[in-house]
Amino acid sequence: MSERDAAQPTVRAIAEALGVAVTVSAEAALCSSDKTAFRTVVKSLGLPCYASEVVDGADDVRGHATSWGYPVVVKPGDSSGSKGVSVVAS
Repeated sequence: MSERDAAQPTVRAIAEALGVAVTVSAEAALCSSDKTAFRTVVKSLGLPCYASEVVDGADDVRGHATSWGYPVVVKPGDSSGSKGVSVVAS
């Protein structure tokens, strides 16, 4: 995600408030910067999606990794590319 992607929901809301024509839905703007929202849409369309879980801290990561197996990839929900990504091997 570039800085422009992260700003999409805000830019869209401002444009709408100012009466500027908006061609991107609120849902699409949100999906450009929120992994959970994006996966929800992908799953609702019946498209394949990798296994994922929203976690809250290291204990959650360990719990899911124990169930799914190592290694696991941990990514922030509001970022993209490799920004903030960690691979947990054990």
